[in-house]
Amino acid sequence: MRKIPPFTALRAFEALSRHESLTQAAAELNVSHSAVSQQLRLLEGYFSCKLVRKTGNRIELTPAARSYLMKYARASICWPLLRRTLPAPAPHTASASTRRHRLRCDG
Repeated sequence: MRKIPPFTALRAFEALSRHESLTQAAAELNVSHSAVSQQLRLLEGYFSCKLVRKTGNRIELTPAARSYLMKYARASICWPLLRRTLPAPAPHTASASTRRHRLRCDG
């Protein structure tokens, strides 16, 4: 079963998507420019596709990144609500019926 991306990488990606600037995302997260860049590379490796295009000093999200960002936003809004309403999970056991969700990298 595939693990979820590291939370620090998701935070960096979310800040980067709002600011469309590595420098501004780094300032918001109180980390270096290169730390945000490293987290972005980690996510690109996780999804096996590019998430941004550099245009001058700005960062432009690819269609795949925009798609993932929408899913991430929905999940981050719903998670606190689900935690309060769902019963405690049973111990995890691997199942052949477990569905895997993948990010499409079409462009």
